[in-house]
Amino acid sequence: MYARIQNDEEVWVDTRRAPFVSSVTLEPVTPVHLDETHFALDRENVHRDANYSLDVWHLRFVNPNYRIAANRHLKHPGVDYFRIKTDGHVSTTPVGNPQYITKVYTLHAFDVGTQPHWVSLDRKYQQTLTAKPDTMTLLRARLTIHRKVVINEQFDSIWAVIDQHGNEHLIKFLPEENSSAIRFTTQL
Repeated sequence: MYARIQNDEEVWVDTRRAPFVSSVTLEPVTPVHLDETHFALDRENVHRDANYSLDVWHLRFVNPNYRIAANRHLKHPGVDYFRIKTDGHVSTTPVGNPQYITKVYTLHAFDVGTQPHWVSLDRKYQQTLTAKPDTMTLLRARLTIHRKVVINEQFDSIWAVIDQHGNEHLIKFLPEENSSAIRFTTQL
């Protein structure tokens, strides 16, 4: 290691000359892995009407001295949704005509530090969501469309959530209540 440091206008310290000795001691620290009791998932209703509804969820540390500094999708980088499910039925219009109604449920998880944005599958609706500092943003969306659509896809949504100290905590997000809610686990 070499350094040349100016102490004042007249004096320089040069570490290449004796008797100056420099050294660095590295001490490994075991990473901390927190379980699900150290995290909370808060739900916020953003929009609700007959055409679509949105609920935003924020994953955070229970301890306010911890913050989520970054995250990485471990299974499908670049894919924000992890569940698409439809639930359809035939309804009768006021004049007696049958009409197929499909409710499409999607669950999304977003990278920390990005501005989450949702666009409906039929491209009729979109909304930019508010990300809270030091949290990870998730979204549950329900879209009602008037045609038959059948989709049932689910991907593993496993994330490395990284705190401000650089510790990675593995979290898996899962659909709950017939895809109308989100839960998580650290038991992978």
